[in-house]
Amino acid sequence: MNILAIVLVVLALVAVVVLLKHRQVRLRQSALTHLLTGADEMERLLSRTRERMRAMEGVVQRVPDDIGAQARASLRPDRQVEEALKELLQHRLWIQRHGASASQEELDAACIAMDQARDRISTELARLDRAGAELDEATEAALAAAEREPPRTAPTRQMTPREGRGLWLASGSAYRAGLLGRLGLAFESEAPDVDESPLPDEPPRELARRLAHLKAAAVHAARPDAWVIGSDQVADCAGRILGKPMTLEAARGQLAASSGQVVDFHTAVCLLGPDGLHQAHCDLTRVRFRALSADVIERYLAQEPALDCAGSFKAEGLGITLFEAIESRDPTALVGLPLIALARMLRSAGLELP
Repeated sequence: MNILAIVLVVLALVAVVVLLKHRQVRLRQSALTHLLTGADEMERLLSRTRERMRAMEGVVQRVPDDIGAQARASLRPDRQVEEALKELLQHRLWIQRHGASASQEELDAACIAMDQARDRISTELARLDRAGAELDEATEAALAAAEREPPRTAPTRQMTPREGRGLWLASGSAYRAGLLGRLGLAFESEAPDVDESPLPDEPPRELARRLAHLKAAAVHAARPDAWVIGSDQVADCAGRILGKPMTLEAARGQLAASSGQVVDFHTAVCLLGPDGLHQAHCDLTRVRFRALSADVIERYLAQEPALDCAGSFKAEGLGITLFEAIESRDPTALVGLPLIALARMLRSAGLELP
């Protein structure tokens, strides 16, 4: 009887151990599932947030200055979105490296951190939605007020290029605006609404030239007396056009495809002026990528998620570490606007540059 009792006790203990082990496995699996699901949800929230910000930026270009200033203030947390992207990638990298070996306490802590990061970006998206709704209401009110006002006739005078006025950048890109700002000229920006789809069998270089002219022409049509700059960049990797990735998955795919390859960046610029004056140039930059492992790609994107850059990198930032060599006549072309050619065009148009 004693032996039977001992056997029953041992069996009971084994059953308890098995149940505890099974419970631990279920807890681990639940935590890992929570982390992966949270990362996917956070990536969707970030994508929606960026789309909302781009939509608001497009509206800002078309509203009065006072309303636009309020909207720009609401768009300042773009840096928070970049930080959230880095945080998301760091979470994914941690799951990939430590998810299988981490203790339950570490998994629980990672889940809490993921939930907090997701809550932060959810709060930011809600704030942007409110700001967007307020901007829409203010815009409608301003347009209605403008319609009620009697037309005004303001004195006009001919603006010459030499005065550095009447210059427009047909782009909503902060990178191009930053580059043009280096020339020290006063200018305004407007993002044109054009179809950027390539034509059938259209070579990348011709696509860049056509889109640069199309963007400039769209803005110039409303301002025929102004000087308008249009620019476009097309990245060609072994015959495949690399656009702006916009998502982490697409960015990973672009960098993986570029690993060990030479990618050609065709950067076109077009200057349209009064009386049909037209100048154009297309710069070729060749970027030779070093071999990029999956870990290298994840580490780079975790620190610099270049989701709004063709090729998924920022050559003016940490992206320079991904290359073996760059061949170009103009280092600014790779960033998005070939300033050497543009400065030459502007000088020939009469603007004073050193």
